[in-house]
Amino acid sequence: MKRHLQTLWDKAEKNNENNIFFLLEYDPEASLLDCGCGEGENTLKFASRIGTSKIFGIEIVEDLIYKAK
Repeated sequence: MKRHLQTLWDKAEKNNENNIFFLLEYDPEASLLDCGCGEGENTLKFASRIGTSKIFGIEIVEDLIYKAK
């Protein structure tokens, strides 16, 4: 059961990432703030889609902070 719930969670998370990605519009003047950015993979992907270099991420999980890109 636990494995099944993890699979459902992973699918939902990926769907959310894809939905956010396709809602983003190109705007090189924009700033991007990612709260709960983890290791920063999606943050960089979203910034690339927007076309901005003004990128900020907030993460409270210490292990993820040290692994951040």
